[in-house]
Amino acid sequence: MMDCRQNRFCRSLDPVLRERLCENCTRREFKKGAIIYRADIQPYIMLIVDGVMTTQQSFDEHMLVEGDCPAFFINTNGLVLGIENLFNDEPIKRYGYIQYTCLTDGVVARFDRGFIRDFFVTDVELAKAMYKNIVTAAGEACEFAAVLRAPNVEESIRYLLRYAARKGFRLTQQQMADITGHSRVSVTRAISHIKTSDAALWETYQSKGLPRV
Repeated sequence: MMDCRQNRFCRSLDPVLRERLCENCTRREFKKGAIIYRADIQPYIMLIVDGVMTTQQSFDEHMLVEGDCPAFFINTNGLVLGIENLFNDEPIKRYGYIQYTCLTDGVVARFDRGFIRDFFVTDVELAKAMYKNIVTAAGEACEFAAVLRAPNVEESIRYLLRYAARKGFRLTQQQMADITGHSRVSVTRAISHIKTSDAALWETYQSKGLPRV
């Protein structure tokens, strides 16, 4: 049995239910910098047990330029991935992102889609837990996208620093630029100003975040 009770999803489950899930999962580790393509997870429902990754959308030449709408969402432990395909035999085409980029080392628990689908129908507690997970992720995604779409670079970086501190990880300035869609130069300027205008925020980010990913 995999001891993954530290993430928010597994903590919400009854021990008996959690054990049944653990007995039907396979463990996959991923390394910082690895790419996980959507095709790799289509047959599965995946739970992030540990680690941080982002979704990345497909743009011309797979690049964002300053001013483009950011198409990233940071996925942290306890988030269930692939749930949109739970009751769809064919992959949904409306999701633009093509891959997950791993920002840290981590682990996912993979479940056969058919097993989770049957379990979802027969076990009300699992259905409730997955629903809460979906709502939480959707709320974070909406807030995340709304702030990061702001044209004000400093506002975007302030939010990102708070988010990273809350989740317990750090980002390089280039990763901040990639996630927000702003240029590296703009991000560097914003951070320099934040260090003096909001030293408390910067200190919180530095103290609560893990070593830079």
